[in-house]
Amino acid sequence: MNNIFKSISDNFLDSKSIINIIINVGLIATFISIFFFTYASKVEEEIVKNQAKIMVNDIMQVVNPSLNDTAKKMIMEYTLADMSEEDKAVLESNEKLINSGYSILIIVFLVTQVVGLILAIYFNYDYFNIILVNVIILVFVGLTEYIFLNMIGASYVSVDTNYIKWKILTSVQKKLGHMDVHQEWNK
Repeated sequence: MNNIFKSISDNFLDSKSIINIIINVGLIATFISIFFFTYASKVEEEIVKNQAKIMVNDIMQVVNPSLNDTAKKMIMEYTLADMSEEDKAVLESNEKLINSGYSILIIVFLVTQVVGLILAIYFNYDYFNIILVNVIILVFVGLTEYIFLNMIGASYVSVDTNYIKWKILTSVQKKLGHMDVHQEWNK
């Protein structure tokens, strides 16, 4: 094993760099996973809701003038089916996924930190100094993730409303047998 580290050290990275990489991977993987399962998923939920609002508003600007009073009344009276069972199934599935993710995360974190500690002791490096340097790097990674998510991710509009309008229109036309949709709505 010593020959492998010596070869890498002589030709590519020194042992301290390897220890830093191992510890950093564990810390950053842990942070990004926890960040995603907690804060980022909530922000992402708001992003999806905002994208849906943009899409619906854009589509309704096109559809609303084409609807007659009867069609508008039908839409206003339409109620959605009870989706509570489906919502419950999704929540249960997500909870299982999160628990599984945390289990894997704990293993990855512990393995990387133990390997880093063993290598630091073996090569006679100050483990706590290495941890401190990597925590400082982690703070900057965390700030970058937070700033990017809130300044860019939350404002980026990825929904292509024209494509969605086209898909809805072509789907409606197929269902109605390619009849003139505008003419049928105004009857």
